[in-house]
Amino acid sequence: QVVQTNVRQGKLASQQVPRHMRRRAVSHDVRRLPRRLRAKYLREKAQGGGDVPAGKRPSRKFRRRASNLLAEYNRRQRNHFWMETHIWHAKRFHMFEKWGYKIPEFPNDK
Repeated sequence: QVVQTNVRQGKLASQQVPRHMRRRAVSHDVRRLPRRLRAKYLREKAQGGGDVPAGKRPSRKFRRRASNLLAEYNRRQRNHFWMETHIWHAKRFHMFEKWGYKIPEFPNDK
């Protein structure tokens, strides 16, 4: 007796997608696969010896959100403290590190 099951065994993740949804681009971008198949596809890709590309960089719109701007601002001054006027000076002066601060050294004028 052959039991019909809905589980598709012995198929690659990219073959489990309906034919009208199959895309050659899956090999470049895993996000084109349905989420339920992504982990399986990545495992298969690792066994096959191919390299998996890194995820895309967040869009500029996402990076410019207020919370992300503040986090980036704080991350950049972890190693050395910025003055309140740092950004104003950084646009106009050459900045250098001294005493744990970023200080304007000389103007960038010609």
